[in-house]
Amino acid sequence: MKKITISLLFLAISLISFAQSAFTKKVFNDMMERYQKDFVQFIKTETAPDYMLVGTGGNVFNRQDAIALGEGAVKTEGTFSDVKTRQYGTTGIATGRWKHNHLLKNGAWTGMYDELFTYIFSYQNGKWIMVSAQHSEAPVDRVADEKQIQAG
Repeated sequence: MKKITISLLFLAISLISFAQSAFTKKVFNDMMERYQKDFVQFIKTETAPDYMLVGTGGNVFNRQDAIALGEGAVKTEGTFSDVKTRQYGTTGIATGRWKHNHLLKNGAWTGMYDELFTYIFSYQNGKWIMVSAQHSEAPVDRVADEKQIQAG
């Protein structure tokens, strides 16, 4: 009986550990909520020291560059859609679309950005951290654009 109890205890602990380390859409959404609330704090606390961001224009930013970029903005707002999360061992990948804008420190909102993204995460020391981010321009819906132009 004692062996069964110990075995069940180890099984329960391993299931709880797996559940905490599973890279799910909820884990991603929770992280992105913090990302949009305070980008600079997110970069400082939830990215790897060798974090790399490739921006839509192809510019490459390391962690310190990303912090400097974020310090010019007060807030980022947007919506993530078409999100797909996958996990391979301790690596998590999220892909999808992000439509967003930024409130600058001077009080002006930037234009709306429509980007596709690929974010890579690593499970380290009991939590998921972002190690790489890449944005690219979303495909243009030419039919919708033409209708909008024709409508005036």
